Amino acid sequence: MKIDSFDKSILRLLQQNNRLTADELAEKIGLSSSAVQRRLKRLRNEKIIEADISIVSPAVAGIEITCIVDVSLERGTSQAVMISSSW
Repeated sequence: MKIDSFDKSILRLLQQNNRLTADELAEKIGLSSSAVQRRLKRLRNEKIIEADISIVSPAVAGIEITCIVDVSLERGTSQAVMISSSW
């Protein structure tokens, strides 16, 4: 399937906020609402858009996140790796 600049704009905007309506998308990219609806249907039917999901905050869901990191240094010492966290 070929994706044009309007499709790319729709996809970019939906990745930022998947709750935008066809009317809102149409206004932002300069197409009619019906044209956006047709494009969305095609993008979903052809599995370009695989799913519409919500990302739930782990803190609110009570889920702890554990990260395991393995670092291999080609040269240098462990002081060459600086670890920072915003937690």
